[in-house]
Amino acid sequence: MVFWMLVLLWPATSMRQRLTRIAIGVPLFLTLEAITTAVQFIHVLPEVSGRLAGETDPLTLLERWSRILEAGGRYVVEVFFVLMTIAAANRMSQEPLASGLQN
Repeated sequence: MVFWMLVLLWPATSMRQRLTRIAIGVPLFLTLEAITTAVQFIHVLPEVSGRLAGETDPLTLLERWSRILEAGGRYVVEVFFVLMTIAAANRMSQEPLASGLQN
C-alpha cells in the first residue's frame, strides 16, 4: 500500500507521466513483493533444517533479512523502490528530448 500510494501521489506534470510510472511500477512492485513477502514465509525452512541438523541457534541470511523487514526495513525498501520507479520514469520521459536535440 505504501508503494502505490507514494507512486500515485508523487507530483506528475501529465497523465502520460503518471501512466509511465504505473507501467514501470508494476514489475518493480512484483520484485518488491518477491523479496519481502516470500522471504517472510520461507525464512523458517532453513531454521528448521538447521535445528534438525543439531545447531542450537541457526541464524541464516534469510532469517537476518526477515528480522530487518520486521523491524521497519520493509518501509525503507518500499521507498527505495518508489524512488527507482520515479527516476526510471523521469529518465524515459527525458530520452526522446535528448535524442531530438542531437539530431
